[in-house]
Amino acid sequence: MTRRRDRGGGLSPIVVLLVCAAGLGGGAGLAYFRWAAAGTPQGPSLIARPAPVPPRSAVPRPPAAPSRDAPGQVDLAARTRAIDQTILHALDAAGVRLIFRASPRRERGDEPARVRWPQVRADARLPQGMDAPAVLRALQQAVARHGGDAVLTGRQVQVTLPGSDGERVVTHVITLLDSHTRALVAVIFDDAGATLEELEPIVALGRPAAVAVLPGLRFSRELARRARQAGLEVLLHLPVEPESTAKNPGPGAVLTSMDDDQIRKTVRQGILEVPGARGVNNHMGSRGTSDPRVMRVVLEVVRERGLFFVDSVTSGRSLALRTAQEMGIPAAARQVFLDNEDDPDRIRLQIHALARVALERGQAVAIGHVRRHTATVLRAMLSELEAQGIELVPVSALVR
Repeated sequence: MTRRRDRGGGLSPIVVLLVCAAGLGGGAGLAYFRWAAAGTPQGPSLIARPAPVPPRSAVPRPPAAPSRDAPGQVDLAARTRAIDQTILHALDAAGVRLIFRASPRRERGDEPARVRWPQVRADARLPQGMDAPAVLRALQQAVARHGGDAVLTGRQVQVTLPGSDGERVVTHVITLLDSHTRALVAVIFDDAGATLEELEPIVALGRPAAVAVLPGLRFSRELARRARQAGLEVLLHLPVEPESTAKNPGPGAVLTSMDDDQIRKTVRQGILEVPGARGVNNHMGSRGTSDPRVMRVVLEVVRERGLFFVDSVTSGRSLALRTAQEMGIPAAARQVFLDNEDDPDRIRLQIHALARVALERGQAVAIGHVRRHTATVLRAMLSELEAQGIELVPVSALVR
């Protein structure tokens, strides 16, 4: 090999750097070679460089590796991982301790522009004397360098990044717990929409709760609006076909005899009739939730609208939770029914059972009903639950 010498008689810096690159091995030496060969006008050079010599021929750069994403699509998975490290450092610096963490896959949109990313969901315990707004401010400052933002709703912080479709994407959902909190409980009140008065005892709880509104009832739309104004979470209580033909699921029901298009149309109409719904749970549905085709089509619409799903578990054969998880949809399942019997003493016993489940698992989802004694009994037991370290949270805080 002929070695070209510079005007001072020594080896060319390019040749020296090539030797160094070979000795270092792999990408590290090559990266260093590119840096020195290109020159760094703003910083000192490690090697005395000669006057620049025009290249004999221009060598074209190799084309960039093709992206797996659609043209212009942001690589949200990589950006989520980058912002995740920033969030972990910010929480650690604030003394906030994570006690749960999961990263279910999320999807939005249709091919070829479908957006996919891991959405981190976590529970974090606050140190003594720190409040949620202080954590929010720390996170907002930390994620801003990535183009992110953070908002606080109740006890839940949501971190977002801009997506390629112009809509912001939720990358992190962090539920903030007081230092004394031992378990989280979400309560859903089903069958709402027949009267407006049924909302009053739920609002009187003064705690986060969810109202599941049936479509097609006289006050479905107005009750959903008032519930949101009162700070309650609203769900579409989607009627789904039961096993018993003697039971009528009501208007807007999804039936196993429907084809895929009919199911999609029914679910979309139900969402329209419960404006502002953040999620969906099933009303009845022992037959429909055990049918894999039916549940997949229902959940396609849930995913399309960016909602979550709660399996009411009206049958031990329900496939709803598993299917939702397979499809990357935030989901949860009911653990306790509170009021199969509308008797205050029975409801009280079920609330005690709910507390036991929550303390054993760290969290639990319960379902009660409007127009029963459930909200009144629960309100009377709030101090007892909170003394055990049990905190009521929106059901959206417990979906994974």
